[in-house]
Amino acid sequence: MRYVLCLLLLVGTFACQKDRVGPERVAFVSGQDFALCGGCGGWFVDIVEGADTARYRADVPAPFNQAGTPVWIRYERDLSDGLKEHGRWINIRSIRNRK
Repeated sequence: MRYVLCLLLLVGTFACQKDRVGPERVAFVSGQDFALCGGCGGWFVDIVEGADTARYRADVPAPFNQAGTPVWIRYERDLSDGLKEHGRWINIRSIRNRK
């Protein structure tokens, strides 16, 4: 019985693990991407990585979709097929104002 309880405890512990989310990064919403069509290309997001800045495309939620908005962001690279493969797309996991 003791072994069954220990086994259930271990299985429950590993089953409840969440996906690891990266650290928050300093970022700026630069502006809308008009490259593919009339504004349906998402938004440019400049993410500060050390001394460099990397520009990505993302679907930015409504309160933050204004050019020049400073934000904290958690993201993951979008590796899906389709039109998003032509640019450096990311999926925003969390976003908040940086003021």
